[in-house]
Amino acid sequence: MTQSHVLDSQHLSFFIGAEQYGLGILEAREILQYPAVTAVPSRSRAIRGVINLRGTAVPVVDLAAVFGHGVQPITSRTCVVVVASQSPNGESTLIGLVVERVHQVFELRSENIERVPELGMRSRAKFFRGLNRTNDGFVLLLDLPRVLEHVDFDEDLLDIGVDEPPLAEAEPAACHVSVGGDPDPQPETEESSQP
Repeated sequence: MTQSHVLDSQHLSFFIGAEQYGLGILEAREILQYPAVTAVPSRSRAIRGVINLRGTAVPVVDLAAVFGHGVQPITSRTCVVVVASQSPNGESTLIGLVVERVHQVFELRSENIERVPELGMRSRAKFFRGLNRTNDGFVLLLDLPRVLEHVDFDEDLLDIGVDEPPLAEAEPAACHVSVGGDPDPQPETEESSQP
């Protein structure tokens, strides 16, 4: 996608491994500390299960698995970014995206956007709208509809009721998000948080 197709706007950035990704702030409905996830049968390794978000069953997708990195380990910094998407029947549905850690909200300027190079990213370039140049590297800008097109959702998973089976209620975020580029501390793992 060219620079003119991406408007100046606020974006949320997060990490998966060493790579930093960006998502339009209006696409992110809410951020949750990684909650209790109820496993459900699925054809896709990227589907972690479902969470109960105030009475709505929300499928949880591991972005690392979608991008071919395998299932990411859960740490004290792991978050779920809840986004809205269109289901196969055309209805709006909520989906949770597992990310290693949320970083910051930043202003995206169209003049800082570059095309995603195919070299070394040929199989994944389709997932991104572009690269945002920053002082310390690049942020890969997600093309959310294209990412979710490549997740093998079972129709039953998108229609599951929260009373079958009972699910633990998800809590709002304790995830750290800085605004305007404040440095983000190193992620704390479960092991390092033990006394």
